[in-house]
Amino acid sequence: EPQVTIVKREGNTYEERRINGKLYEVRVTPAHGVPYVLVDQSGDGNFVRVDAPGTPTLSVPMWVIGTF
Repeated sequence: EPQVTIVKREGNTYEERRINGKLYEVRVTPAHGVPYVLVDQSGDGNFVRVDAPGTPTLSVPMWVIGTF
């Protein structure tokens, strides 16, 4: 069973999930905005945002539309 630690900082809530003392998932619930999950998929300490299945992924345009 994972150990869950809930931390509240600056209006945000962080649920840290650990197995055998190793942090593998953080659920972030911002004071204003949409909650999201960060997961350490390879166990190297680099967390990647994982969206829930069925939610649209955010695609940011990377081209110039116009200049002034």
